[in-house]
Amino acid sequence: NYIKVAEDITERKQAEDNFRHSIDESPLGIRIVNQKGKTIYVNKALLDIYEFSTPDEFHKTKVIDRYTEQSYQKHQERKTIRQTGGDVYDYEKSILRKNGEIRHLRVWRKEVIWNREKHFQVINQDVTELKLLNTDLILAKEKAEESNRLKTAFLNNMSHEIRTPLNGITGFIGILQDSEIDDEEKQQFFDIINRSSERLIATVTDIMDISRIEAGEVKVSKSEVSVNEILEEQYNFFYHQAQSKGLELIYKPSLSDSEARFVTDKHILEGILINLIKNAIKFTDQGKITFACSLKKEQDIDVLEFYVKDTGIGIPANRTDAIFNRFEQADIEDRRAFEGSGLGLAIAKSYVEMLGGDISVKSKEGEGSTFTFSIPYTKQFVKESDAKENTNKEPQVSLSNLSVIIAEDDEISAMFFNTIFKNTFNKIIYTKTGHETIDKCRENPETDLILMDIKMPGMNGYDATHEIRKFNSDVIIIAQTAFGLSGDKEKAIEAGCNDYISKPINKAELKTLIQKYFGK
Repeated sequence: NYIKVAEDITERKQAEDNFRHSIDESPLGIRIVNQKGKTIYVNKALLDIYEFSTPDEFHKTKVIDRYTEQSYQKHQERKTIRQTGGDVYDYEKSILRKNGEIRHLRVWRKEVIWNREKHFQVINQDVTELKLLNTDLILAKEKAEESNRLKTAFLNNMSHEIRTPLNGITGFIGILQDSEIDDEEKQQFFDIINRSSERLIATVTDIMDISRIEAGEVKVSKSEVSVNEILEEQYNFFYHQAQSKGLELIYKPSLSDSEARFVTDKHILEGILINLIKNAIKFTDQGKITFACSLKKEQDIDVLEFYVKDTGIGIPANRTDAIFNRFEQADIEDRRAFEGSGLGLAIAKSYVEMLGGDISVKSKEGEGSTFTFSIPYTKQFVKESDAKENTNKEPQVSLSNLSVIIAEDDEISAMFFNTIFKNTFNKIIYTKTGHETIDKCRENPETDLILMDIKMPGMNGYDATHEIRKFNSDVIIIAQTAFGLSGDKEKAIEAGCNDYISKPINKAELKTLIQKYFGK
């Protein structure tokens, strides 16, 4: 006799099919492993992670052969833990794909029933992009924190650099009001006020320069210049400052007068040299500062190479790149770093790049630094007849015979002009608006010179100049403004001004500028 037993396994088969289908459709890489650790099934997502074409290729390759060295070491550690009864089934590993790309996986397992037996489902989640995103976020956070630290230090530095000279100015002006101070002390206090004013102006100028550079407002305006004359001017300008610190300032001319003439932006070149020489003097307590230039070839291109060498405190090896960064100095925690804006070298680097050149530094801590920069050397020949015409121009009128209009709406500035021009001109008329200036110029056709403030209520100085030029093309108009931004001079010339000077106005510079048009 036979006994037949029948079991309806439809639902179990359906459940197993559904389970296999869910594995095949899963975006996670999954393999089914029996209790002996042998892989009996892998889904397509896992094949894609490892870059295997078929399940057979997967089975023929040991997975651990694809581990990175570090992941293999971790694998051996997990193996030891399991052999001693431990349970390490949630971990991360890194693998090498066929193309050499590294992928990062998070791996965990859970028990499942497969073919009516206990198996393990090992799940692999590709977390490469997530790890990279986390890394980028960490780097961005660190960069933001560093940037914030540097900007905080910079703002603290600026506060120091503005408040300190202001304290010197306001403090000693108050002391000067004491009638018991003798003349010698007064002169000392005046000197302190002047030095404090110069320091404050230098700080504000640096801030304005870096702001214009950041905004892309600095435009290169080239003309023919003499590099010998520029270097000579720098020597004369810094000589007394170096001497006051007991330093020797050395300028080594190496170009003939003919070679020295080339085409560049004089203002920008002077800005580079001023910042480098000023920086050298600042960080040198004893010894000397040497600067010069020479004509060289770089990749078959003629360049002028400049250097500024000092015997100062030097720069740590790990900071030679940072010193050219905005808001950053050689040692931002160093007290010496707070004796200036910390923007000079950043400005110099930007200026060098504007002229199509490059800048570098060689330095040894405690022994000094050498800053070197090169810019293109372009010649432009001036006709001899033109040169003679320019140099032989005779002055037409002496200053004592001049009739002048000073357009200035600020009372303190007007008082300043009244003081420095006392007994200088034959006639001075003061105006406060653009319209008033036009009317006074029309009423006084004999006017020789107009000092035109750019920012005035109603009509500005540009528009006033434009209107004046409609009926008077001969009067000399010199624009003067507190903006001092790059491009202002060009705007002034375009409006019809003859020249331009920025505030705060230096008495000697203004008189020299006037002498340029009217002679001594």
